[in-house]
Amino acid sequence: AAGIDVKYGLTSNLTLNATVNPDFGEVEVDPAVVNLSAFETFYPERRPFFVEGAEIFRFGHNNSFNNFNSTIPFHARRIGRPPHLAPAGANVVYSDVPERTTITAAGKLTGKTANGWTIGVLDALTPTERADYSDTLGAMHQSPAEPLTNFFVGRARRDLRRGNTIVGGMLTAVNRDDADPALNSILRRDALTGGIDLNHYWSNRAWSLDANLLVSRIRGTADAIALAQQSSARYFQRPDADHLDYDPTRTSLSGAAGLLSINKTAGKHGRGSLTYQDWSPGFEINDLGFQNAADSRGISSLAMYTENTPGKIFRYYTLFTFSNYSWNYAGDQTYAGHSLHLEGQLKNYWLGYVRGSWYPGNVDDRLTRGGPLSRLPAGGALTARIDSDGRKSTTFGGSATTSWDDAGGYVKSVSPYLSLRPMSALRVSFEPGIRWSRDNAQYVQTTDDPLAAATYGGRYVFATLDQTTLNLDTRIDWTFSPRLSLQFYMQPLIVTGDYFDLKELRRGAAYEFDVYGKHRGTIAADGNGGFDVDPDGAGPANAFNVPAQNFNFRSLIGNAILRWEYRPGSALFVVWQQHREAVESMGDFDFSRDLKGVFKAPTENVLAVKLTYWLGV
Repeated sequence: AAGIDVKYGLTSNLTLNATVNPDFGEVEVDPAVVNLSAFETFYPERRPFFVEGAEIFRFGHNNSFNNFNSTIPFHARRIGRPPHLAPAGANVVYSDVPERTTITAAGKLTGKTANGWTIGVLDALTPTERADYSDTLGAMHQSPAEPLTNFFVGRARRDLRRGNTIVGGMLTAVNRDDADPALNSILRRDALTGGIDLNHYWSNRAWSLDANLLVSRIRGTADAIALAQQSSARYFQRPDADHLDYDPTRTSLSGAAGLLSINKTAGKHGRGSLTYQDWSPGFEINDLGFQNAADSRGISSLAMYTENTPGKIFRYYTLFTFSNYSWNYAGDQTYAGHSLHLEGQLKNYWLGYVRGSWYPGNVDDRLTRGGPLSRLPAGGALTARIDSDGRKSTTFGGSATTSWDDAGGYVKSVSPYLSLRPMSALRVSFEPGIRWSRDNAQYVQTTDDPLAAATYGGRYVFATLDQTTLNLDTRIDWTFSPRLSLQFYMQPLIVTGDYFDLKELRRGAAYEFDVYGKHRGTIAADGNGGFDVDPDGAGPANAFNVPAQNFNFRSLIGNAILRWEYRPGSALFVVWQQHREAVESMGDFDFSRDLKGVFKAPTENVLAVKLTYWLGV
């Protein structure tokens, strides 16, 4: 394959970057995760074309020390993401889906204008992608995977009053080809987002006022907009949500989000912030941004005391307390938390912190995945971290956390690390971590049943989940010369999940459950690792099956990148990637067995060579 990258200085302050058919095989792979929540995992952008100048496209910078930071109107990982649709059905025997969407071309203009504006404009085009599959007769076919799509981002910012007042605006747009009905049913035809932001400083920048406002609008088929309404960000279909209006015939959805924060950012001892944030129910930016929640309002506060004069114990220390509250648009309190945090540097240059948190309990409008409200019990957490003297060639430390709730749930984790620098050009780091948790309300499934009147005609099935996670991250960075370097990353990961005490939510707005076979109904193994449940013991009329849930996930990701800059601006990359992954269903954790299982898992190796040649024209 071949591609072209262009970098051209239009003026001394404005730069044009363009790329045709770019390849980012030299970028380090993402770590593996097991996500059992209702929300998407966030991965940071690593690709050079999008990383360079990324600060210009950042919207809504705020100086708050404490906020619900979950709204990113431009998340470049959406461009070139894995395709949305894969072949499915009983006749699909084998399928080959592209790992990511090709970027046909992209262009980016960044810099400053003569009249003082900082601007950023980005446009990217991804083509129609198709997946190959074979049917039961061995015949090969193609099916749609991703439509032709154009992505646009425009950002402008102006510094006033010698940088003490900064105003800006942003516009994003996603437009998809609507020629394929299968894709139209799941993807929005177009998505628009626009916003303005403000940072205002006074008293020698010791105080700041930050504000931003974003509005969004998505359009598409009724099926696509219905999916948006039912997404985990909002769950319009909740049966007890009188403030939400689920309409399966709707073909557009609009909303807004905003922030207002006042902050004391400097001073001899005292600092702090008070922040209000708001996301209306219809706010949606995930076509080109990143957002986990809508239908939410939150207030965050923090008060801090800092001592920078060295004493008998600390070279410096900071003590702060902070609180967070959130409500949905019906006024239900969906989060409350209070924490006290002490951090500092000791006389021997070791760093550390300790934090204690208390959560008084709150309503949860996401736990039932679109069902009625439930509650989360009160609880607390303790976290501590220590880091050795960072000036030394060998550094070590780590963190430990324990948290609990009044229902018996807990999380315990330990994450040590060791970093060795035997020579200035070589660094080796080892960062293992182990985490044990028990969740007494892990969502499993929803089964419709008109007899479940207390939960609005649905049985919301949960289980107690004991989970163990072990990761053994290793990293090597070796710079042989200014032009020759090697980067190596390896992550063995083991995650086990043991589900037991299958149960259903007893009633809405409560953290109360009926365990099958104990509090209500009957339960029996189905011979395939799952269970047949008769929730009221009355026979098969409303009985249902819960498939096997236990898992042992084993993964290994290896990534090595050798980079040789054989002439200024031109480089040769040799990249090796290995991915091993397997899932079994024991549920319990056995270090020896599971670690051996990692290296016995099916393996995919990729060897890639990438050559770039810079033409100075």
